[in-house]
Amino acid sequence: MSINQLGSFSALSKDMKISHLNQLQTQVFPTIANSNGNMLIGAAAGSGKFTLALFAIYKCLDAGKKAVIMEPNQDLLNLQFELVNKVFPGRVGTLSGQATKDTSKLVNFDIIMTTPEAWDALSRRWKTRKGFELISLFVADQVQLLGEAGSAQ
Repeated sequence: MSINQLGSFSALSKDMKISHLNQLQTQVFPTIANSNGNMLIGAAAGSGKFTLALFAIYKCLDAGKKAVIMEPNQDLLNLQFELVNKVFPGRVGTLSGQATKDTSKLVNFDIIMTTPEAWDALSRRWKTRKGFELISLFVADQVQLLGEAGSAQ
């Protein structure tokens, strides 16, 4: 599918420097664009799942909401942060595991990137912390790595 067929999403595609969606992305994109339901996308590494997540984040932000991206470890978080921050410059913050600082990041950034440990520390008292009410999208990336030795670094 050509990016010219993506409607308002085509601007994001240009920021990501892609000209066409692959077969998986073409199949899943209409669901992202036209629904607000839960979704699990399972496919091989390198198949374009994270690109689909970026489309979902774009839709979330366009609706005035916030998104969370959880990576299984700090190394993957740092790698993906570079990509997400290029697509959504200045709108991305990372959690440190320190509740006071992280609560401020949750309020001040539209996209929060985290590890499971940092998210656990912040979300324990989610009903009393500002910012949680605006989260409408949670992306769990690389879930197959959760629980592996060294995944919690």
